[in-house]
Amino acid sequence: MPLAPELEAHLLELPSTDNPDAFIAPGLADKDTRGRNGLSAAFKRIMLAAGVDPMEIQGKGKKKFSQLSFHSLRHACNSLLRDNGVSQEDRMALIGWKSKDINANYTHDNVEKLREQLAKLPPLLAKKK
Repeated sequence: MPLAPELEAHLLELPSTDNPDAFIAPGLADKDTRGRNGLSAAFKRIMLAAGVDPMEIQGKGKKKFSQLSFHSLRHACNSLLRDNGVSQEDRMALIGWKSKDINANYTHDNVEKLREQLAKLPPLLAKKK
C-alpha cells in the first residue's frame, strides 16, 4: 500500500516484526468504525490525549460533529490529492472507494485556489482611455 512519505518514514522507525500480516495497531484491528467504542471514537480520544482540539460543532439534531476527525481527514486527503493533480481513479484506489459518486462527495473545492484561477481571466471590459 502506498503511503505518504512522512508516514512511511515514521512507520519504518517503529519496532518491527517478521510477521507480514501483523497490524500496526492490533488493539484497533477488530473494532467497528462507529459507536462509542468504534475507531472514530478511539481516534477522537487519541487526539484529545495528544492535546488536539477536535473542533466540534453542532450537527443537525442532537449529535455533535468533529471537524477534525479520521473521517474529515479522508475528505481533506482526497481534496488535497485532487488539488495537486492526482486523478480520480488514483484517489479512489488510494483512499479505498469503489464508486465515483462517493469519491465526488468526498471532494471539496478549494475556494482560494478557484479564486486564483478566476483571476487569470482577461478583463471582460476594455479599459477606457
